[in-house]
Amino acid sequence: MNKFIYIHIPRCAGTTNYDVFRSVFGRTRVYRDSSFKKEPRLYKNKGEELVVNRFVLCDKVFQKRHWKDFDVIFGHFTIRKYKFMKWPFVTFLRDPVERVVSEYSVLKRNAKDFKNLSFVEFAYLQRNLIIWMMMGDSIDKFLFIGFVEKYEESISKLENLLNKKITRLAPRTGNSRNYRNLAFPKYVPTAEERKEVESYNQLDINLYNKALKRFL
Repeated sequence: MNKFIYIHIPRCAGTTNYDVFRSVFGRTRVYRDSSFKKEPRLYKNKGEELVVNRFVLCDKVFQKRHWKDFDVIFGHFTIRKYKFMKWPFVTFLRDPVERVVSEYSVLKRNAKDFKNLSFVEFAYLQRNLIIWMMMGDSIDKFLFIGFVEKYEESISKLENLLNKKITRLAPRTGNSRNYRNLAFPKYVPTAEERKEVESYNQLDINLYNKALKRFL
């Protein structure tokens, strides 16, 4: 595999992997399709509000440069945006409930608009974000799916797939430049909250388990 498109699902080791890809292919060979915005915001998804972080659904058009200049297209977008290119897709997943916990913890710390939004309310608005970004539950559309919980094993598998040596980088733990380099306290949901969030993200949980089974 020489070229691929990386779907960066929020809070799934994407920032660390961006650094990894730049170290492997070179800084100029990785195209980051991200439109930096001041704050997270609400987007409409088929008539419903969906909370996403500030990069998802950016409308930035792929610059008119030769595609041969890049090896990786990287960013927060759905498959639909670059499906026409016929490049293979790669992504990393994280336990869906833990992903929501991490996203809520960061946004609660930094976004004024979310100060009064409860964890359960946030989880409902952002429900099944993974399956939405992957455009369905067919994992066969992805050449490779790694896992945050099995990061080292995932990188080893990806290394074999790329046929390139990957220098191990220290994973970023959430204090990335995306969130102003501020440490944030991790929200700890109650058992009742976790159960309710699981019900909101059942499609994501099913997809996660299906992909993990294939990975193992």
